Amino acid sequence: MVRTRRFPVFLSLFIALIVSGCSVLFEAPTVRVADVQIESIGLTGATAAVRFQVENPNRFALTSAGLTYQLALRGEASPAEDEASWRSLASGESTQVVRVRRNDITEVTVSVPFDYADLGFALESLLASGVLRYRLRGDVRFDVLFGEVSVPFEEVGDLGL
Repeated sequence: MVRTRRFPVFLSLFIALIVSGCSVLFEAPTVRVADVQIESIGLTGATAAVRFQVENPNRFALTSAGLTYQLALRGEASPAEDEASWRSLASGESTQVVRVRRNDITEVTVSVPFDYADLGFALESLLASGVLRYRLRGDVRFDVLFGEVSVPFEEVGDLGL
């Protein structure tokens, strides 16, 4: 009889230990933008290919639950990096499932379509320097034992045309 009383107590302590220790056992993966290139060009718009590197420092594999992104261009040729100089070009979500093995780096490419009509504000910068300054922000959601973990990313770079 004593053994049956100990089991629920042991199980409760074990679950509490797992839940409280998740932050110790789980280390957030690193997400970085490795490359942005023009993938295709059409009559009214184009598609950028964004290549991400996802590094999993954990001792177990991770599976992504999705990715959201916001692509903005800097519309002015000024050196200031203030928020007002950025204009949204595209935003969206990818539901592509990506599995990152334990202690490994995986690359994934996401297609980001945009319309030429939205590029008008950036023409001054393009004509002056031959490049477009971009900012890509978002987050990747990973399935974990007790729900989802969101890992943000942000990259600023130049896209030569």
